[in-house]
Amino acid sequence: MRTRRFCQFSLKSLFVAVTLVALPCGFLAWQREIVEERRETLTRIEQLGGCWHDASKNYLGDEGYFGVKITDRVVRHELTWLRRQLGDTGIKSISIPSDSPQEIADRARKLFPEADIYHPDFLKSLHNFNPLFNAEIEK
Repeated sequence: MRTRRFCQFSLKSLFVAVTLVALPCGFLAWQREIVEERRETLTRIEQLGGCWHDASKNYLGDEGYFGVKITDRVVRHELTWLRRQLGDTGIKSISIPSDSPQEIADRARKLFPEADIYHPDFLKSLHNFNPLFNAEIEK
């Protein structure tokens, strides 16, 4: 008499189970890589002498500019729950020093779509665009 084995699976079932486990693990690894790349970029910007501001903090206090109370802040790119759990944070603005390579600014624009990026090349283009701004500087 042949005994029946307990918990017997077919090879097809095993492949399906492995695939169902691998997909979320792959997504988690991809998100973790994005978080690490964002952290490395912020560290590199700080080493170059730049700075950044966290979107979760209000640096103006409760009253904001000129005593106008800030009640609602516009967030253009909300981070997902998973990215927040992995330690990522939304960035409000990044200031990149003038002597930094252009690739740092390009990388910051790619990795931080929610942030306002301040780089001297961008500011020079604003000076050329607005003649009133140039007139105020010349006075």
